[in-house]
Amino acid sequence: MIVIAIVGILAAILTPVLMRARFKSYHTACVQNERNLATALELYGLENKQLYPDNIITLTQGTKPYITEITDCPSSGTDYQSTYTVEDDNKSYVIECPGFHEVQLAGVVEDTFPQAIDGQVYQYNANE
Repeated sequence: MIVIAIVGILAAILTPVLMRARFKSYHTACVQNERNLATALELYGLENKQLYPDNIITLTQGTKPYITEITDCPSSGTDYQSTYTVEDDNKSYVIECPGFHEVQLAGVVEDTFPQAIDGQVYQYNANE
């Protein structure tokens, strides 16, 4: 009986810690995904007079694609196409994370972060 109680207490202590670690790994994967997309967009811009594509799928097309696939956010399963926006003159872009990191990591991550703007990846961390 005592052993079962001790195991129950340890499980109650470890469950939130393990969940938080899982969500932090999702956040890290999202930052890396956005960094890869930003790199591909910058390569595209270098070859196209510093103009970015209207649709992010353009990066995966052609005989020599800039990136092999547009990955999904590990947090929500939503792709980054829905949050990719480009200015009217095609000289500036923003990719926001479609996930729910601000809910999963409350106090650590703010809404719409991480995001990539013109080749730079920004991530909000309240603890820094």
